[in-house]
Order: sequence, then structure tokens, then C-alpha cells
Amino acid sequence: RLIEGLESALRGQISGKMRVCSGVVLDLDRLVLVWENQEVTLSKREASFTALLVRHGGHVVSYDLIEELLWSNRPMSQDALKSFVRDLRKKLPADIIENISQVGYRILCEKK
Repeated sequence: RLIEGLESALRGQISGKMRVCSGVVLDLDRLVLVWENQEVTLSKREASFTALLVRHGGHVVSYDLIEELLWSNRPMSQDALKSFVRDLRKKLPADIIENISQVGYRILCEKK
């Protein structure tokens, strides 16, 4: 059921606002991240990736699941994912995406 819910969210069937961390909200309808009255525009994939991490509630999301849900139409290299996350981190208010080496990524709000 979790995979079905994530897939439907990534296809845009779930919308609305998600609390990422204290004072940080992801608006899936508008594809923006809002914090301290500032908005950062995200691509659909960036918003989907962030929503995927948030929905896992601080648990690690594996590289395989990220590839399956976000790069389903083509293979994802580790370099492509690292580059994608590096660019996304530049848009975020704090370093809230943590890499767990050889496993995946998670939201880590304590750093905020």
C-alpha cells in the first residue's frame, strides 16, 4: 500500500501542503518550498523527491526506491542522483537532506 500511495503521489494524484520541518512547508500544488516568508520554486522531480523523503518520516529511502519511483522511465546513475541532490540542497533553507552512504537519503530536520 505504501508503494501505491507513493506512486500516486509522484504522478500528481496527491496534492496540498506538507510540513517538511519546523517552519518549512512543501506546497505540492505550486511546486514551491516555503520558509520564513520565502519561496523557492522546485522542479516536479525535486518536489517529488522531497515529498518522498518527508513521507518516510526521517527513515532512510533507499537508492533503489528513489530510482524506481523518480527515474522509472530510465536508469539512474549514482552520479546523476548525487548531482540532483547537490542542486536541490542549494535551494533548501538548511542542510536537511542527509546521505546515508551506500544506502540512500533521509530528511534530517534536527540540523535546521
